[in-house]
Amino acid sequence: MLIKQTTDEKLRILVVDVETPWVLSLFRATRPNVHVDFLGVLNIREKHFKPKFTYCGMFRIKSFSDSHTEQYVWTFSRLRFFTRVWLSVYLCFRFGVFNVHDAVVFTNPFSAHFSKCFRKSIRIYDAHDVFEFYSHLSRFNVRELEEKLLNECDIVAAVARRLASEFEMRRKRPVLYLPMAASTAWLNQQPKNRPADLPTGLPIVGCTGQINATYDWALIEMITQLRADHNFVFVGPNVEGDECVKAVIANVFARPNVFWLGPKPHDCLKDYVDNFDVCFCPLKPSEHSDCRSPLRLFDFLTTQKPIISTNIVEAHEHTPHVFIANNALEMSKFLQQVANGEYFIDTTARRQYIAQNTWEFRANTLINQIEIIRKNKAQLMMSNASKTVV
Repeated sequence: MLIKQTTDEKLRILVVDVETPWVLSLFRATRPNVHVDFLGVLNIREKHFKPKFTYCGMFRIKSFSDSHTEQYVWTFSRLRFFTRVWLSVYLCFRFGVFNVHDAVVFTNPFSAHFSKCFRKSIRIYDAHDVFEFYSHLSRFNVRELEEKLLNECDIVAAVARRLASEFEMRRKRPVLYLPMAASTAWLNQQPKNRPADLPTGLPIVGCTGQINATYDWALIEMITQLRADHNFVFVGPNVEGDECVKAVIANVFARPNVFWLGPKPHDCLKDYVDNFDVCFCPLKPSEHSDCRSPLRLFDFLTTQKPIISTNIVEAHEHTPHVFIANNALEMSKFLQQVANGEYFIDTTARRQYIAQNTWEFRANTLINQIEIIRKNKAQLMMSNASKTVV
């Protein structure tokens, strides 16, 4: 078993996930009196996960701290019905029967198939992304699966204000706003050496993150033309699959003042951000983008650099620490203002702000909600027991 039954008051949480980095960041930031188990549901066909496979890999436990463990269970994407049955039996027997966890966290709509395996536990849906908008998931009825979680879970957490508002219209109970967050390690890390592949000679407008069609490439092309006196640097993998969009991206990257540096290890990413002159969030305003909480904005806020974003809804959560531009002309004027030394940052206010937006702060927010429900359920059980005795 991942955890043995205990009589202490330690809160025990099971997180059913596919190794999403920010989900790991959230639950690894829980306080010491919380024990978290990650159950990684992995696709056996994914090359990225193949090295972890052994004949008994699904029963192997990996501990990375006193309060956290990892275990992996394997699935088969081409045998979806078989996988669903197998996982339902495994989860019901392995966790449902023994009821070793006080709470279970589901991190994507497909967990709806297994929600009933945990009826004795507090159930949580952590909607950390907007799954309806991903084309590779279009063959699944994502909305219907999500509807099931909205109805069955005791707590629903949404990553963006607009997503939370939508969920509240589809669910009778409140929805917890739980956006992305900053790494405390990043907040406390001192600037290191400048990466050798960063361009020199001109101020750098830098962007980090996965590169794809969600960026406003028309705006990016225009601003790189308007501000030929700046270098524009993109750090991250190019994951776009559409050939037409790939051609647009290639055309932008071919400009003389645009540099794509490719993906970098997360441990090195802070060195790049610290050496940007201006941090840039170029997401194209859309229904999809407006329901997201860009992690890069929190990364940028751990620095004392000017930050500029397109006019996506969630960027307004960070005003006045983020400048929001409606078009390339406004963005150009802002960059000129920064270059002239006319833009000032309240460093004290920013540090105080981001200190209240760390993964530890987010984890405490969620754990407090779980504790309230656990206390209420315990009181209800005691009340029912006393009525039975009478």
